[in-house]
Amino acid sequence: MANRDQPVNRRGSKLLLIEKRDQVWSTDTTPGLGNRFCAGLVVKLHLHDSGNLVLRSAVFGKHVTYWESFKFPTDTLLPNQNFTMNTNLVSSKSQTNYSSRYYNFYFDDDNILLLRFQGPDPLVSSVYWPAPWLGPFQTGRFTYNNTKNAMFTSTGDFASSDNLV
Repeated sequence: MANRDQPVNRRGSKLLLIEKRDQVWSTDTTPGLGNRFCAGLVVKLHLHDSGNLVLRSAVFGKHVTYWESFKFPTDTLLPNQNFTMNTNLVSSKSQTNYSSRYYNFYFDDDNILLLRFQGPDPLVSSVYWPAPWLGPFQTGRFTYNNTKNAMFTSTGDFASSDNLV
């Protein structure tokens, strides 16, 4: 579910494309994009074969992307979707409650992918994976990279700039 902690619902959150194409975005789900106006532009919402949902328009013959789902993953990565230093995956509370909960998958400050457990008590937190007693070099991971990029490939492999394969 996109925007899981403040989901679009029937109580006023909406994506609004007015017939005159004046107002493009009205959900306030992304800082800086709330109530953006694009008078006279052709706006399209396109679902790519990759699974990426993209909101864009054409400005003077150039495509301008306002939002795309691949830049805001929640708990799932699709094949060929980039996972970078600015993204993280967060588990949902349960199979019926999609709000964010206890497990986070992200690049830490040492450029290593981590799976961290953050319990309901803010004082309860631990690295779940990789084993915290093993150093990066013991697990074959590289801390000396500045790309912080990972991808679940179309062949089903997971590759990362910290040498996680």
